[in-house]
Amino acid sequence: MDPFISSTNFFKAMMKVPERDSLEPTIVAHRTQANADPYHYTKFWDAAVQIVEGITGSSTGLNQGTGGQVCSSGDLIPGTVNKEGWAKPGDAPVNSEYGPRPPISTPSGLIDGFHTGLDLEAGGCNGPIWAANDGKVSRVYQDSLANWLVVIDHGSEVVTQYVHMYRDGILVNEGDTVKGGQQIAKTGSSGASTGCHLHFEVKVNGEYVNPRDFLAQVGITY
Repeated sequence: MDPFISSTNFFKAMMKVPERDSLEPTIVAHRTQANADPYHYTKFWDAAVQIVEGITGSSTGLNQGTGGQVCSSGDLIPGTVNKEGWAKPGDAPVNSEYGPRPPISTPSGLIDGFHTGLDLEAGGCNGPIWAANDGKVSRVYQDSLANWLVVIDHGSEVVTQYVHMYRDGILVNEGDTVKGGQQIAKTGSSGASTGCHLHFEVKVNGEYVNPRDFLAQVGITY
């Protein structure tokens, strides 16, 4: 009878509906909890969008009457994968390299002088961000500086991190299995950022390494 537990269980079950991205939202909900009318949930769509936006304080980008729309993989841009299964996480140019640099003032405050990743223009605002290789999305979260991050575990102690998207520009969820070159997000400027770009990080055995050097070793150059 607890609303939080009930809704959480509902959404967990809904995430497991096969091919849900190609179905109308009401049909996804119907397949999660069947009703006599498969379109029972349609009438609640507009109010639900308002509630979600009110609770989160952010825009979903959904207008009234959009409850019949479906997500389409055709809207996503695939990356180019090399024969080793690696792909560029975002398009060039490189705007900032890995390593020491002067502290930078951002809307989230002054950030550290050591740059732990590679900054890519990645198509500017809403440009495609691609999974660097096959893996599992281990985390999707917002850190203390208000940066949104997607973390992918590729196994063998290799982890890649994608930073600065807006929440509504993240296209994957924790626990998802992704393929190299799959579009996982759109570039944004959340948190400690002064403009839309992708901050891309690589960790090996829990330690940051130079992404440019790491990618070069697997056949990806900038």
